Amino acid sequence: MIDDLDEVDSVPQDPAGAVRQVVLGTVLVDRVLALLRRLAQQHIAVSEGD
Repeated sequence: MIDDLDEVDSVPQDPAGAVRQVVLGTVLVDRVLALLRRLAQQHIAVSEGD
């Protein structure tokens, strides 16, 4: 929970900068999670083929 507060402290004070950082962070995290999910699914598919 304390780590969450550190992330909030890194958000810029100006509204435009804050929106930009939060949106970019959300988009990047979503893409990384989708990639990890895809890799996990491929790993399971290959493992089940053995």
